[in-house]
Amino acid sequence: MMNLPARLLPACALLLLAGCRLLTGSEEGNPCPRTTAGSGGCARIALVIDPPSSTLRDAYGWEARARPARDGTDVEVVVAGPAHPGRVHLTPMHSSVGAGAGDTVSLWVSARALNYRGVVFAMDSALHVARFAPVGSQAPVDTVRLAPR
Repeated sequence: MMNLPARLLPACALLLLAGCRLLTGSEEGNPCPRTTAGSGGCARIALVIDPPSSTLRDAYGWEARARPARDGTDVEVVVAGPAHPGRVHLTPMHSSVGAGAGDTVSLWVSARALNYRGVVFAMDSALHVARFAPVGSQAPVDTVRLAPR
């Protein structure tokens, strides 16, 4: 007869594996959706915001956004606000129906801390090349780390 810890080990291992998926979120779980206006695909950006202090983290509102670096790319501006320091997920959509796997677009990804009047206290941005996937496919998740100061 097995002792109790030996019997619990396989169950704990399964729970741990399932828990890892729950803790990391469903970044890769959702295919690119089709919008009512038509969509050519999407990109997925996991934005990690590192605030300079806990005071700044708690005292200000946060906004995260991704916008095309140049006009004519058929990619919409994505705003996640109010956001929060930590991990924020952005999903830019490509409006050209012909867009598909392997398409890339340069995006400005930014995060900023705002006071209650909308005055910017701190911000950071990065130019990022986003990889798009067609509707119904999994877009690769790109991680961008910003440290507003």
